Amino acid sequence: MIVRKPSDEDITDWTYEAAIDHLYRIARRGSALGLERIALLLDQAGNPHHFFKCIHVAGTNGKGSTTAFIASILESAGFKTGRYTSPHLEVFEERISINGEPMSRDELVAQVSRLSRLTGDSAAEDQQATFFEFVTALAFEHFRSRGVDMAVLEVGLGGRLDATNVIEPPLVAVITSIGLDHMEYLGDTLPAIAAEKAGILKTGSVAVTATRDPAALEVIRRTAAERRVDLWTVASAGTRGAADVCWRKRASSLEVQTFDLSLPDGEYADLEIALAGDHQLDNAACAVAAIHRLRTTGRPVPESAIRGGLAQARWPGRFEVLRRRPWVILDGAHNPQGAAVLCRTLETALPGARPVMVLGAMGDKDLDGLVEPLAAMARMVVATRPSYPGRAADPAAIAAAARRAGGEVQVVEPAEAALRRGLDLLAGEDDVLVVAGSLYLVGEARFRLRAWMTGDAGSWREPPAEYGGRRA
Repeated sequence: MIVRKPSDEDITDWTYEAAIDHLYRIARRGSALGLERIALLLDQAGNPHHFFKCIHVAGTNGKGSTTAFIASILESAGFKTGRYTSPHLEVFEERISINGEPMSRDELVAQVSRLSRLTGDSAAEDQQATFFEFVTALAFEHFRSRGVDMAVLEVGLGGRLDATNVIEPPLVAVITSIGLDHMEYLGDTLPAIAAEKAGILKTGSVAVTATRDPAALEVIRRTAAERRVDLWTVASAGTRGAADVCWRKRASSLEVQTFDLSLPDGEYADLEIALAGDHQLDNAACAVAAIHRLRTTGRPVPESAIRGGLAQARWPGRFEVLRRRPWVILDGAHNPQGAAVLCRTLETALPGARPVMVLGAMGDKDLDGLVEPLAAMARMVVATRPSYPGRAADPAAIAAAARRAGGEVQVVEPAEAALRRGLDLLAGEDDVLVVAGSLYLVGEARFRLRAWMTGDAGSWREPPAEYGGRRA
């Protein structure tokens, strides 16, 4: 097939709203895993992913934070660094950034228009790109057009058949934690899910993993050995069994954590991060290990960039404190593993707290595993529905799961009203409000709560019910 490359004259006078609406129309095609469609689309676009090097990050939880740490270190080292993550919290452009700056609205409009005119609607239905595939191509084209040195790519779902896995062997592949999530796509056991995540391991790369489960780790080790990928494992110093990379916490508060790190080729004392929770120390250790692995590719990064990049890294919506006394905290926990981590972080950061929990989730989640540990520590659960009506879980189902854990529950819709109810339930300066269960709910909460706190009413744009996106 002969594909005509678009010229600047082809670009219509699309508005930002028209470009976003076009992306949501693509989402109505549904979602499907596979590399054939994205490979075809990228071929039509001139294979933009061949113009930069990549670090690829997969995992059930922690891959976004790890991506943020790695990108921040690379930026501190002077690399022009692209970062691709999903989903966004407040505005679509967050997904695609260079040196920490999201792509502009004008750039988004231009790239959506170019790709849309390039592909058209003439392809057979089974060859039409899904939403995530189109956005992945959008990110790659943006990175090529801006001449990035390196891109840090967060896997959308799984790994083996995820659209991001169309890339050539990455410089480094990172697999964070492995947990039970998206089981209808990835399998219903940890080894099966690990096999899908391990699909990003490719001959010619090196790799890092923080996976703890022995059966899942064995799958990753076996895949690495079969593909001749040198693998480092990451764990805390007190974890049973030897790891190649070990971290030890020195001090921790809501503002800063410090830790020591030992690697096969170096040691660090008093590294600092601004993200709360022991799980973030795991993610930071993975990031530093990935940066050290770049040495095998002739890209050493100085210690000053590692220290500065870690300290400067931010990742909104992950145990993010919006307000103190009374406390307002946002966390993207959306599966049982994330809920357990959130509970541990709350117990450490605010001992004895009995928070008000505003919870909303997607309909494909293990609601008992997600809701019960949160409800068990809550003073009140406010069950609501994220603003994705076609895919959100029924708040009544969330309420039932909370009651099974012995929690007191109110069901409040829409999400805006639930957030106001949560604030109303804060009686004293030691009270705590936590919004969790879905990154989609956290994104809306972040927008609305900050607007209310600053007196800026703003305008929240709700995507249509058919929107696909990544399930979080």
